[in-house]
Amino acid sequence: MDIATFLLRKESSVQNIINEAKQKYSFAENDVLVAVGSLADGLGNIKSDLDLLLIKDDVQAEIPGKSIAWKSGNCLVDMEVVSIATVQQLSEKLVNWDALEWDSTYESELKINERKFLHRILCGIYLDDELKKSKVIKFTKKQLSKLKFHAARHLARTIQVDMAGYKFSNDVKSLVYASHELLGCAVDAILAAEEYTNPTPKWRSRLLELLPSYYIDFINQANFTSIADAIWNAHHLPELNEKAVHNKINEISVLCRQLFFISECK
Repeated sequence: MDIATFLLRKESSVQNIINEAKQKYSFAENDVLVAVGSLADGLGNIKSDLDLLLIKDDVQAEIPGKSIAWKSGNCLVDMEVVSIATVQQLSEKLVNWDALEWDSTYESELKINERKFLHRILCGIYLDDELKKSKVIKFTKKQLSKLKFHAARHLARTIQVDMAGYKFSNDVKSLVYASHELLGCAVDAILAAEEYTNPTPKWRSRLLELLPSYYIDFINQANFTSIADAIWNAHHLPELNEKAVHNKINEISVLCRQLFFISECK
């Protein structure tokens, strides 16, 4: 559902949102208003809120410490206000990281909230003037996708070390939970390969449904017609005994290695 249709059904409009944003907070000509979140990503529904990001062009502007919320028609609107300096600093941080030699041994300095912010300004809908996007975006989708892949690679490495410890101590419950975390990392990796940069775990299943059908041909899962179905099946819990758990862990580990291999090749 596009934002114009969504707002029409909510008894509002894009122009109403722009006008109300200007009333709620000082909105200069060079400021940028961006619709972000699930609606901008094409993942929202009629029950969604409308998330906005107001980027102030004035680096000296006084920025509120929290979001500004209001109701437009029947739509709940939540607007975060940030300085253009914040955007520039994070963009530079990503570009500088991308210039470093690849090494998944070390965690990136960009945390998940910063990656989410960069995703939002990259994939958001620029409401007042689409041409302003080039003023804001100083990095590429490829760079942000590489960062998502790196984060998945690094965390997967840590989880696998933990899993070895759980297996050694026969902590089968922790082993199963950790395997699901590992599977989440592998999903993030395959999504990064297709440049789906949203780092929020709750959207993994929806984004998996968007993957090309040929991905299932690259993994040893002949019983499934899509990679989304194969991953869903891998999440099923085994019986609570050592043999069943270890069989399940082996199944998940093989699948994750395949997914990471495909992602790296991509």
